[in-house]
Amino acid sequence: MKILIVDDHADSAEVLAFALRFHGHEVTLAASVADAIAHYDGGCCEMMVCDLRLPDGDGWDLMRTLSRRHKLTGIAISGLGYAADIERSRQAGFAAHLTKPLDLDTLVHTIESLRPCA
Repeated sequence: MKILIVDDHADSAEVLAFALRFHGHEVTLAASVADAIAHYDGGCCEMMVCDLRLPDGDGWDLMRTLSRRHKLTGIAISGLGYAADIERSRQAGFAAHLTKPLDLDTLVHTIESLRPCA
């Protein structure tokens, strides 16, 4: 699966990318809302794994923007884990909300569970 990781923390993004590539996924990285929009509009991906706090906006707005343009499955990742945050992610269109620190096995399982049927 082609996955876009949106995270402004380069080390975190690289660790996620390494883990997902190990599991056979193609990964593209974006460090901002603007980067993510450019990559997604360019047709790079089938799924987005997105931090909610970004330097030029937030993941909730990004999800709403991209889902108006594309069929999109998104997974929110954040240190924000209150019920209200998870509900806000759901309302923005994310299929899942995972709380940091992120368990990589949980992320991989979540991606596989959300994979569109072939």
